[in-house]
Amino acid sequence: QSRLRSLVMATTLVSRLVSETQKNKTAVIIWGGPVKKLVLPSSVWKERLWKDRWLEVRDDNSEFYISYFLAQNTKEVNKIHAYQISEIITVTKGQQQEFNEVNGHSSLNLMNMITKDIDDTGEFDNSILIRTQAYADGLSRGREFLFSFSNAGDMDLVRRSLEEKVAQLKSATRDSAFTKFRRSVRTIYEGTAVQVLVALMIFTNFGSNIAQTQLNPADGSGPSQALYGIDLTLTILFAVDLFVNIFSTPTIKRFLENGWNWLDTVVVATSIASYLADGVGGLSQLRLARTFRVLRLLRSIPSLRKIVAAVRDSIPAVSFTENDFE
Repeated sequence: QSRLRSLVMATTLVSRLVSETQKNKTAVIIWGGPVKKLVLPSSVWKERLWKDRWLEVRDDNSEFYISYFLAQNTKEVNKIHAYQISEIITVTKGQQQEFNEVNGHSSLNLMNMITKDIDDTGEFDNSILIRTQAYADGLSRGREFLFSFSNAGDMDLVRRSLEEKVAQLKSATRDSAFTKFRRSVRTIYEGTAVQVLVALMIFTNFGSNIAQTQLNPADGSGPSQALYGIDLTLTILFAVDLFVNIFSTPTIKRFLENGWNWLDTVVVATSIASYLADGVGGLSQLRLARTFRVLRLLRSIPSLRKIVAAVRDSIPAVSFTENDFE
């Protein structure tokens, strides 16, 4: 047990070192410093809080994004890519009035709530509001982030950097009908209906695996052929699902950065290989990999994914003792 704890601790430290090394090699920090981030407990505006965060604007050539942390040199809380940003608003009294004249109060958003409550206390001075697109991928999609800076110079630098990059991205894709089509496909793919359908496919696959194990029907029998047909149909559907996911992801790099996409690719590839190699030695046993399709539920159900992530992150804390770090 002591050796296992030591191995886990060493693996964790090495992975963090490699991650930091790669980050320092590739990412250029355009700006970094302390900010305050608006937090709404229970979505109640009157209970708003300003939390201290460390914010960095990064450029690694292929991606431009901002990251915020609980404090400097701590674990990243969230990342907002430039391609996810739909709007950047400087929160000043005059611009708020102009914004409301154009957009009205048709929806409950942070700008509307700020406008109703603005005063001369300076609470929202040197603040910018960042809106992300609903169809963007990741945890930041369809959200609003309000950051307050210590001075106007820092706020202007961050705002200009983001606006320039967002404008470049929009200009590059403005006239691309193909990009718009892929974006529409992505919106449908990430919609509730498609994700519910995928979840039903996963449950059906799980049920057929259980039936196959419990019944163990003879080859060529009616139940065996029925289960074979169900599994073949699901394999084709999961292959189509993977193709749509790859097609609708803006870049292959972004697709490969998602660990769940790796899982999907491996499971689908092994399932197809098992059918192509049916009857060839032990290669047909690759079909056992289809059991891992149930893990797709973690991607389809965000709340379940958060629970699993919380359990995973808590393992090192309960595995180590004080003596392990002396």
